[in-house]
Amino acid sequence: MTFEIRKILDVGAGHPVVARLGKQISDLLNWAGFEKPKRDAIFSLYIHTLTSRLLRCYASRDEILRLRNESVSAVKNQSNQSMREVPQVVGLQALAEQFLYEAKNYLRDILVLFEIVYGCPLKNASAFADTKDKGDGDFVKWATEKFGTANSFAAMVRVDQRWITEIIRKRNAVEHPGGHSGTLTIQNIRVNNEKEWVGTYIPPTWQRTGRVESDILQDMNCNLDNLLTFAEDVLVEILKREEPTKTIAFYEIPADERDPQCPVRIRVDLSPEMLAKFPRAW
Repeated sequence: MTFEIRKILDVGAGHPVVARLGKQISDLLNWAGFEKPKRDAIFSLYIHTLTSRLLRCYASRDEILRLRNESVSAVKNQSNQSMREVPQVVGLQALAEQFLYEAKNYLRDILVLFEIVYGCPLKNASAFADTKDKGDGDFVKWATEKFGTANSFAAMVRVDQRWITEIIRKRNAVEHPGGHSGTLTIQNIRVNNEKEWVGTYIPPTWQRTGRVESDILQDMNCNLDNLLTFAEDVLVEILKREEPTKTIAFYEIPADERDPQCPVRIRVDLSPEMLAKFPRAW
């Protein structure tokens, strides 16, 4: 028998995406009462599809950061003050658009989780958003109809709609400039001409019609954290619903206490009710 080995990722478990969408999801699914085919389908969705997409988002962010730092460093200490080279992130537009493309598809792929578990018919990433400014997106409406008005799915996604909606609208503005989501304007590094900041640089920014101009890298950092956390939290919500037991609970590990070799965020342990039944150690 010949064994075949294939490398599927360029990063290891020390990367938060691999740790939290791989090892962590595997551990969480061990507590699920799903049949093996369903459990395997969920794990495959996370470790293959979602992990790959989110890593590509990270790659776009990392490349913009690298190019920004290199370009700024390259023009330091210029001797000719009458003609100064302004640093630039080469390929900024394409990298920013790629980030939004992968982020939108990542959100779309998270919907597959609900198709696997509940047969949810929603297929578009915009289901998580409020792109029509009506308060609730299609997913919140679906969750409310299926689980009731007080369900935690709807409550959680209703809170997350704000940042999700802006990602979706930014990508829509790229795909359909001048449409309902407006146009996305991306600015490369610029010289700051404000009196107190003359000679300094304004970092790369983007701005959707009707929105305030903002730092691309700062926004991406926030988006990456939100996207990763969202994929974890929706699965935990499902497990809580499918395993309504008081014997276990889900705990978040503080960021500064996570193992750098595999920085998982969520662990499963005995619930407070169960722990209270054990005598205290003195």
